[in-house]
Amino acid sequence: FDRDKIGEMDTELFREFFHAFAMNARITLHIKNLYGTNTHHIAETLFKVVARVLRAATEMDPRMKNEVPSTKGTLTA
Repeated sequence: FDRDKIGEMDTELFREFFHAFAMNARITLHIKNLYGTNTHHIAETLFKVVARVLRAATEMDPRMKNEVPSTKGTLTA
């Protein structure tokens, strides 16, 4: 980010939030912003893209009826 704050929120907290989210969800999460100049819109896209990816990752695949939605064949902790 090219600014220290968006409104009242420190921009360094976005990285901390997504790091904590990934660690607690026990997922690998890579986020890369390719372009943009408006700091507010860049931050907004971070949340939107993570939401879209999580939805895609957790939706049942209609091509795989009655199968566990996992590349490893199991959903365990």
